[in-house]
Amino acid sequence: AAVLGYCRGEPVYSRDCVHTLHSRETWLKEARTVRLGEEPFKMVKGFSNRSRKARMMSETKDEKDLPLFGEWQTEAYQPPIAVDGKVPRNEYGNVYLFKACMIPVGCVHVRLPNLHRVARKLNLDAAPAVTGFDYHGGYSHAVTDGYIVCEEDEEILRAAWVEEQEIQK
Repeated sequence: AAVLGYCRGEPVYSRDCVHTLHSRETWLKEARTVRLGEEPFKMVKGFSNRSRKARMMSETKDEKDLPLFGEWQTEAYQPPIAVDGKVPRNEYGNVYLFKACMIPVGCVHVRLPNLHRVARKLNLDAAPAVTGFDYHGGYSHAVTDGYIVCEEDEEILRAAWVEEQEIQK
């Protein structure tokens, strides 16, 4: 990249030559995934999510390198497909729904409180939709907004949820 000039001894580059790098998890929040076989463009010191106090108390400092990737190393997120009425989940039992395009194929996003209780009674699958993360107290917590259910179960669950609300009144 050509240096346009210097400011206080630091080289200045054109904005076209400057790229933003992110980790795999950050690209996932942007509805992008790192292509298979891509080598990280840069490695930086990893940051532990544990609280500062816990890091200070631990004897072993486990600072792992964090691989960073550029947008040219990613592709658009391909949502998984629901099979046999089962909602595809991540390793934590949730569905990441940072953007609308991340809804699994054959599923819908239903924003009704306590829908999972109704689904459990009817033996239907419903997974919490994680729409972001909240950081406080030194920890990150998943923010859920509604549930992901299969398209064929949506009508049944909505009707059963309304019925459940009538009973509780």
